[in-house]
Amino acid sequence: MFDFNKIKIVKGEELEGYGSFVGIRRDRGGNLVFSLPKGFDNFEETYNNVKELFFRMYRTFKKFRYIYTNKLDNISDERPQSKDNLIINNDLSYRFVNKENNEEVILYSKIDAIDSIMDLCKELEIATLVREIGLTEDVDYSRIDYLIDKGIYQKNNAIFVEFSLDKRNVIKDIPSDLIEMYCYIYKELAVELKVDLDVAIADISASFSAKYLSYNQGLFNENSFISTVLTLKDVLNKIHNLTPYKNNHYWLIYEAIEKFLYGELEANIDNNEEGFWGINNFSQVWEDMCNYYMASKRENQNILYCDTLTPINKEGLIKKKFGGYWVYVNKDFYNPFYIEFNDKKRWMRPDMVLENREKFLVNSEIEKLYNESIRRHIKESSFSHIYEEVRFTLRDGYHSNTFFEFLDRLRSNLFRQHKIISRQSRFLPKNKYSFSIKNIEKDKLSLMLDKFFQKGMKSKDSNQADIYIIDWKYLPLNFFNKKSEKSMLDINKQLVYEFCLSSQETYQEKKIRSQFGLPFYTKSQDYPFFAAKETNISGIEIMYVDFYMIQEVYLDA
Repeated sequence: MFDFNKIKIVKGEELEGYGSFVGIRRDRGGNLVFSLPKGFDNFEETYNNVKELFFRMYRTFKKFRYIYTNKLDNISDERPQSKDNLIINNDLSYRFVNKENNEEVILYSKIDAIDSIMDLCKELEIATLVREIGLTEDVDYSRIDYLIDKGIYQKNNAIFVEFSLDKRNVIKDIPSDLIEMYCYIYKELAVELKVDLDVAIADISASFSAKYLSYNQGLFNENSFISTVLTLKDVLNKIHNLTPYKNNHYWLIYEAIEKFLYGELEANIDNNEEGFWGINNFSQVWEDMCNYYMASKRENQNILYCDTLTPINKEGLIKKKFGGYWVYVNKDFYNPFYIEFNDKKRWMRPDMVLENREKFLVNSEIEKLYNESIRRHIKESSFSHIYEEVRFTLRDGYHSNTFFEFLDRLRSNLFRQHKIISRQSRFLPKNKYSFSIKNIEKDKLSLMLDKFFQKGMKSKDSNQADIYIIDWKYLPLNFFNKKSEKSMLDINKQLVYEFCLSSQETYQEKKIRSQFGLPFYTKSQDYPFFAAKETNISGIEIMYVDFYMIQEVYLDA
């Protein structure tokens, strides 16, 4: 297994010679090198940070591989998509064609040192087997009368019972210490990989720790990794030398432990010509992580279009095929992303198109908010019996910025309407808790409120757009500062997306904004998106996307 203190970290500008590879491989000197994702310039190279990122990336690659292979089973095409061109080599490598540039992408998501331990638990059903009937040296004295005939009578009239049949944490014909060691390693990995741990395995693991390790030792503890591994190797060697009979179960468990203790990447090299763990082009993983986050967390935005492998279960979204590719679209959305020539359409695929719900709340939401938060006091006006005076006040428990803003918008909307509907009325100076309308005709107020509910509540933030066209770019932070052929191509494609959408009559009056989302590592953000220093390039916003926050949601899916 890896000593995370001995892994060289490559990040930031150092990645220029590593392409889009993310993972671990050996350099020319034979040293392990961990190439971090782009945008990780601020990553602090501590033992715990490297360990945490490694296991998170390990889970991410497993998740991505699972989604990819299941996608092939679930989608039947008349002709294969480029995304579907997947070849599995010896259950170690997964090869497919990248949708952007038709380059081959190779994913190695297995590390034998880890997979040999985790897979064996399911293969042998360890949690069940440890409860099998075996030999135990503990005597159940409540059943002593059943053991007399098995005893050895001593000269002092004592009876020696050598063994009995009872429940024991051991697989039949396998040394208990080997099982305990396996369970200990499995438990340590399960904690780091966020895998649910069976109580029986946890108990056996604790038994091994009590026998052979000190209270502060751990496999993934910076200060005790080396000493713990040396102890495990010593115990494994003794078990092996003292075990006369070794059946198939013994060898399966022994070899899994041996691979873990002695292996790094060597176990893969025979079947892995590149000799690495990771993926040689991380862009597809990045896109799927971002798309899944937007689909699962952005409740205030309505997805109109999404090009992703990750299954999305969202009301109103359906799967449709355009130009041989499956994408998610809103059932009411007309897909305009094509260029037509000689009656033939060439389809394009942005990563995601969103409609901003925060910009406009429909009447049912507004009316509900009004009824819950606003108290209305009405009395007849002293001016005339056909007029009345109305006071709008926030109810107790609704004194917060959200409802202060709502009350202000209600006041502004009614004030604009009264110039047309009820010219005699006048508004008292507002405060954040209430406002009043004087001398409004009795039959006019309901009409004004109905118009407010029907029209909806427009956001005060005029900077917000109605529609966002987003492309997730797995690129370094300074990419668009350097004018290159690729950067110009990316910009032109995005502007064409915007042109196609704005050409549709439905969206001609909409405010459309194009954005690029670039990966950025931080743990200090409360919000996953924030503007880059150079926020606008050729009319396209450059947004930094919090890698850690996006990945967390992707892994919890």
